[in-house]
Amino acid sequence: MPRAPRLDFPGALHHVIERDIERRQIFRDDADRCAFLERLITLLPVSGAALYAWALMPNHAHLLVRSGAGGLSNVMQRLPGAYATTFNHRHHRAGHLFQNRFKSTLVDGEACLRELVRDIHLNPVRSRLAVSLDALERYPWTGHAVRLNQRRCAVQDTAVVLRHFGRTAGEARLPPVCARRDNAGPSCRRRRRALQRSAGAWQHVGRLAPRA
Repeated sequence: MPRAPRLDFPGALHHVIERDIERRQIFRDDADRCAFLERLITLLPVSGAALYAWALMPNHAHLLVRSGAGGLSNVMQRLPGAYATTFNHRHHRAGHLFQNRFKSTLVDGEACLRELVRDIHLNPVRSRLAVSLDALERYPWTGHAVRLNQRRCAVQDTAVVLRHFGRTAGEARLPPVCARRDNAGPSCRRRRRALQRSAGAWQHVGRLAPRA
């Protein structure tokens, strides 16, 4: 059975997960993480996509991306291949590195952007990486430190995100209030599940597409 087309349009907000084909490490060291980010920085502007949040975990990567005119797939089909070439060369490896098709969930952007930014950036705290909430403020492998103006990422759009976190820049840069797995509100989680189930059905495009 052919796969349903991805639900996408300029301005659509997606939570993307890139995962290793064997659930092994796709990032073995900081050089790997830098190589992945370098390719992301190169590819995103080409399609006009915007990056709002990201987290690099040992065996997968989370990205919160708003599609540009070139569409989501234009970026996400090129990113794994470009990175895998570098990874295989560095680690004397051959073959596929990522699962055949990246996972993406269409998001009701205005309602869930704040929760998703927090949720994605808290991944290292909830994992076995032994990253504390305090350490997260300067941790280099999520976009949280970028949001707090402690680090820089050339393609991360912090201005849009900060408007969802507070009325002033100081208020907006406050750290996450907790690291609980259910920090996204119930209504937000229901919307995300509904949109994920509807992928390929297109009935939500009219409601979510940006207005001219």
